[in-house]
Amino acid sequence: MAFIKKYLPFILLNIAISAITVLAVLFIWDTHQKNKLAQIPCPQATAALPDKPSENNTPQAISTSSPSQTSLSGESEVSIELVSGMGDLNLEYILIKNTGSSKFSLLDWSLRGSEQKSIRIKSDIILNPGGAIKIYSKSGTDSALTIYLNSQQAYWKSGLVVTLHDPELVERARYEIP
Repeated sequence: MAFIKKYLPFILLNIAISAITVLAVLFIWDTHQKNKLAQIPCPQATAALPDKPSENNTPQAISTSSPSQTSLSGESEVSIELVSGMGDLNLEYILIKNTGSSKFSLLDWSLRGSEQKSIRIKSDIILNPGGAIKIYSKSGTDSALTIYLNSQQAYWKSGLVVTLHDPELVERARYEIP
């Protein structure tokens, strides 16, 4: 009994300090994540099983108000919304959004930086209207929300102009990395 009377206050103090520390860390983490999410557009990508493309499901020309994005005349309503994590292979990705009202496949579309050769997209992901997809430079397994280019090096850096081309190599979207 003397043992409990002697050490009980220290045990309770330890429990209280541990609980306060955990709550403080969780609060800081939650605040950090909310700030981080507020700065990055939330992709609302949805994917369907690939279907046979038809001529009437090709989206129309894009229009955008962002100064770093440029509208191009063409058929597809698509934009490069963001290039993030430039220079770090593990973080680097491009966010592409279908701003049109028709779905389309990204198979054989390509990305190009102003100083690079074309990077072909080899995944037959269907991008639905209003949907977005992240294209990572690193290796990984493609899913409905992500495509991996399986590169051994980072592609993008500040000052580059990234362009997105359809299978006929017509430029459909442009983004200047700040």
